[in-house]
This record gives sequence, structure tokens and C-alpha cells, in this order.
Amino acid sequence: GSAALTAGAPVWLNSPRRRSRQAVFFDPTTFRTARFPVFTPTAFAAITGATTVAISIPGSGTTVTYSLSQKIPERQPVAKTSRNLADHA
Repeated sequence: GSAALTAGAPVWLNSPRRRSRQAVFFDPTTFRTARFPVFTPTAFAAITGATTVAISIPGSGTTVTYSLSQKIPERQPVAKTSRNLADHA
């Protein structure tokens, strides 16, 4: 999902007003979660409930399969036009 990332595009820093698209994966055996950014709307739409990710556990040398637990959509404020009120005499 990061192949279409445009160089020079504004950086998304998560804040109370803005949030990037993310996918959260969960392993029911170790109770660990992994959170990944998803860069494009197409990649975000392609993630389904059956999506899994294989992650190697540090110090173990084995790979554990994490299942999707949550898709977090982006939050971006909408630009509004300013009000131009007439001056009162």
C-alpha cells in the first residue's frame, strides 16, 4: 500500500484533528498487536477481515500470523470558506 506514496506530499502526523489510515492486527496467542499505516485508499479498501500478516517475534525466531482486528479510517478536516460579513456603519 505504500508504492503510490507521493514524494513531497504533506506528512500526516496523527493529532486530535488528523489521523492517517491504519490497520491493526492481533495475535490471540501472545495478545500482541501490530499497527501499520495504509497509504492509499485502494489498499485500505482491499483489506478484508480475512487479511493476515506474518510477523517474526523478537528473540523467538518463529513467525506468528496476526489477523486483522480493526481498520481505522483517516480523519481529515474539511476546508471551509470564510464568512465575509458586511461592515456596519
